[in-house]
Amino acid sequence: MRWHNLGDLIDRDRTLDKEAIIDLVDPASPQIYTHRQIDRLANGVAKYLVGQGFARGTHIAIVSLNRAEYLITYFGIMRAGCVAVPVNIKLPRDTIDYVMDDASIALAFVDAANRPLVKDGVPVIDFDEAGPGGEAGPGGFARTITPGDFTSVAAAPDEVGQMLYTSGSTGRPKGVPLSHYGQLWALSTRTSGALNENERYIIAQPLFPHEWTVRGEDHLRYQRLGRAAAGVRNPQLHRGDRQIQSHGGDGGADDVGARGEGERFSQATRYHLDPASDAGLRRR
Repeated sequence: MRWHNLGDLIDRDRTLDKEAIIDLVDPASPQIYTHRQIDRLANGVAKYLVGQGFARGTHIAIVSLNRAEYLITYFGIMRAGCVAVPVNIKLPRDTIDYVMDDASIALAFVDAANRPLVKDGVPVIDFDEAGPGGEAGPGGFARTITPGDFTSVAAAPDEVGQMLYTSGSTGRPKGVPLSHYGQLWALSTRTSGALNENERYIIAQPLFPHEWTVRGEDHLRYQRLGRAAAGVRNPQLHRGDRQIQSHGGDGGADDVGARGEGERFSQATRYHLDPASDAGLRRR
């Protein structure tokens, strides 16, 4: 396998000064990051964690809406050999507290809006924190993380790179450990062909794990487990017309499955949420 760490997927033989991410946190002022900037910032996160003494396998949370720093931090945590724990900010506060306790979170990267979700006693690095004059604050990401070089940890075959929690809709959320090698294998099978460097992808769904469950005649359970963090194209959720479309069906993290009659949904099966239906879901 050509990769050894899920957080380090950069092909440094390619031109790294091309655009990698266009961050629309502020749509009026898009922030553009090159592959080189992403790489060096992720290295900066990893170097900071190691320098602060966070041991290999330490669980580090990300509690934020989508933004470039989210992905940078996700990559950096795994490069350092720590375990990335993206937290679903839509969960109730007591459930988030449970997730943080259950995962034994040692540090949380946050944005300003969601910083209050992190319980007292857990140190934080704020993506947005600024001083009185607008400069980066002492605990802010920009001042804490210095871009640079770092040699990513070579993950062991069963070493965990990320811990994703279920929504807990039928009980307490459960942590799902995902190994570097398991996800790298899945990624390698999807990127084995020729890649078009000019393609662009819109990430319109949260990077944290989330789940929809629809009960009735057909049961659709769809889990998206942070695939964007591994650079894989996301399934699409069109909130405008309430349409869900799957590009999964391979039994992987983005698989769509059926319960009830034991039916297996095929790829690109389309469903519409239908408020008028007793089942609440009808096939198109």
